[in-house]
Amino acid sequence: MSNIPLIVYLGKNLTEYGQQTADRSTFTTLINQHFPLKELNGHKNACEADKQLKYHGSYWRSKVIATDGVRHRVAIHRFYCPSCRATWTVYPSILIPAKHYDTYTIQNCLEDNLSHELTYRSVIRQQAQLTSSGQTQPHAVQNARTPWQWVNWLGQFTLPLVLLACGLTPPSYAVEDEKFLKQNGAKSYTIGLVDQRYAVVWWLDYVFATDQATIEPSLRALCRYLKQSPHWQHFKGITGDSWSATKNAFLAICPNTLLAECLLHPLLKFEEEVARYARYTNAPTDLVALLKEAFFNVLFADCQADFEIGLAELESSPEFAHPILADRLKSLRRKQAGLTLHFSDPNLALTSNPIDRIFKRLERKFAFMQQFRTDKSGKATLNAWAIVYNFRRFGGGAKRLGQSPAELAGVDLEGLPWLQFILIQLSKVRWLKSSEINFHNLLGL
Repeated sequence: MSNIPLIVYLGKNLTEYGQQTADRSTFTTLINQHFPLKELNGHKNACEADKQLKYHGSYWRSKVIATDGVRHRVAIHRFYCPSCRATWTVYPSILIPAKHYDTYTIQNCLEDNLSHELTYRSVIRQQAQLTSSGQTQPHAVQNARTPWQWVNWLGQFTLPLVLLACGLTPPSYAVEDEKFLKQNGAKSYTIGLVDQRYAVVWWLDYVFATDQATIEPSLRALCRYLKQSPHWQHFKGITGDSWSATKNAFLAICPNTLLAECLLHPLLKFEEEVARYARYTNAPTDLVALLKEAFFNVLFADCQADFEIGLAELESSPEFAHPILADRLKSLRRKQAGLTLHFSDPNLALTSNPIDRIFKRLERKFAFMQQFRTDKSGKATLNAWAIVYNFRRFGGGAKRLGQSPAELAGVDLEGLPWLQFILIQLSKVRWLKSSEINFHNLLGL
């Protein structure tokens, strides 16, 4: 198998790339600063690698298309270990192995397709808009399969490993939920897990059932990735709905995980049921408003004692003796442990709003896709969507204008476009030496 490509920032365009690689001595010194030889994978015969990389030569890529729409001929350089003669290829971050278009073009296309309600064909039409010369851009993307292939390529990146490589620490507390999707008319689902502090998506898996037998392997896979970080052991607390399969899956993985229930779910359900109660009993509007307020005050009580007192008062209220409302109180009693866990641990999210908002954005995108065709493309699309969501900066009108969820969580992009930054970080991380993690699969090579 070929060695891992070394990816480094070598200028913001091909002209700067040529200037930075013109002097081989300076170029070699730069590469050795970024990639200490002894820390590289791919050495032969248990090489001790006590020296530095040396320049090995270059080869030409004759079809590189930049944002100017011009077809370029670009030199790709190689280095070798003087001890064992193993070789490595160095790529500038503006280029991607096995891709004709530069990272700017691909990142723009990925954002257009995954962040907006656009089909693949719509993205192609945007790329083919007229220029100031009155002509369409030369060498523009022509086939709708090209952006589809780019989405599938990005989707091969393992989401939690990307976040770890970028320096984030996995959350000990998170919110989890599942969402209905479909594939070729059949039911399918996505399992999502979000850090509620910054709304960073750490997991978005594509599955075909929401029973424990399906959810548990998915969550175990997530935990295996997160344990690559030395700062993470297990989830201390998860906020979700009352789905028992998910709860059992978390408890099977770590019995000590606190499983809190979202306070918003019972509130929304109560609003539906109190409206039904009003239709049956002709209850006046002001009474319905009072019933909603009383129920809200119990759910969002300041302490455990206030929750207990408020619930007891509702149970003694004549209105809540009606079967419709009485069922809501029985549900509160049944779920009381999960609904009040936040009193003992304030780090637990009160609601699952962070993931609900993200799922609404996913739903808008999915409405234009209508359905997935295959398991593989479904997984890749969801994974790619989550990466773009995490790293694309919020636009006009947003409260956090000019920042992305990943940046809010602590990622410093160092002034680089997010796709270039991700490629650079993935080529540097040391824990990718683990045999379970294949960097070539991670990059889609």
